[in-house]
Amino acid sequence: MNLIANNIKTTLLTIVIGSILTLSTSNHVNAHQPNKVKSLASFEQDNEQIARAFVNALGQKDMNKISALLSDDFTFQNGMNPKRQQGKKVFTDWWYSMVNNATLLKPSIERLSVMGTTVLVEGKFHYKDSDTDMTFRDTKFIHIKNGKIYEYQEYQLPSNKKMKM
Repeated sequence: MNLIANNIKTTLLTIVIGSILTLSTSNHVNAHQPNKVKSLASFEQDNEQIARAFVNALGQKDMNKISALLSDDFTFQNGMNPKRQQGKKVFTDWWYSMVNNATLLKPSIERLSVMGTTVLVEGKFHYKDSDTDMTFRDTKFIHIKNGKIYEYQEYQLPSNKKMKM
């Protein structure tokens, strides 16, 4: 009888300890800094909103809104400007020089994936001015830290349709 009682005690103790461990680890992990870091899901949702706001601001030619989304140590690179550049003003000046004559700028997001601090945006960009009407596909890598974009990379993708020029 003693052997059966000891086995029951051991089993119950194992269940209790397992339950305690399960309950203590079922909360969101906060990188061992309670009340200082948001849960990953919330963090990624914030990064998605920032990336969407950035893409929309590019289409609105709103240099102030774009600049407000960028960190002070912002860097960028793309197929038209393959050398890595640094600075908010450098980026907004470059972007404005590309789009200042546009009568239509229409970015669209076909797919967006958030992986921690990196947001991958695949989409199309329709550009029109007095001489040009074109739509191109692109992939953007937007890296976000502390609520600001600190790195931006853009790559043009081949189009399924012929570009109208």
